Amino acid sequence: WLKSMSLPAALDVHANRAFGLLKERGAVSIGALGFCWGAYVVFKLSAYGSIRAGVSCHPSLKIGRMFFGEEESEISLAKAVKCPQCMMPAGNDPDMFRDGTIAKAVQSSGSDCVVLDFPEMEH
Repeated sequence: WLKSMSLPAALDVHANRAFGLLKERGAVSIGALGFCWGAYVVFKLSAYGSIRAGVSCHPSLKIGRMFFGEEESEISLAKAVKCPQCMMPAGNDPDMFRDGTIAKAVQSSGSDCVVLDFPEMEH
């Protein structure tokens, strides 16, 4: 099912529609929360400059390569982020989320990144 979607292209259209409605109703600042591959959506919206902050629980950023034919690595995706992030990896998530690798990539673009590790939790 996911491979049949054109998420990267549709993301901006659908997100902007939702953000427009939120702004019409008075929202002045919008953030995003993603679980698992929803972290990819959070990071993409962060890279587009569409949101002011992102939170990713047990993050997975590899779906761009897996499902949409993107060449972008997790590191390059993180370096494109333009707003503060909080990542909450589980104990069996890849080390890059837990050891500061992704956080440093986010920080290299000038955005803050906090990692709250949940070592007892499983993805």
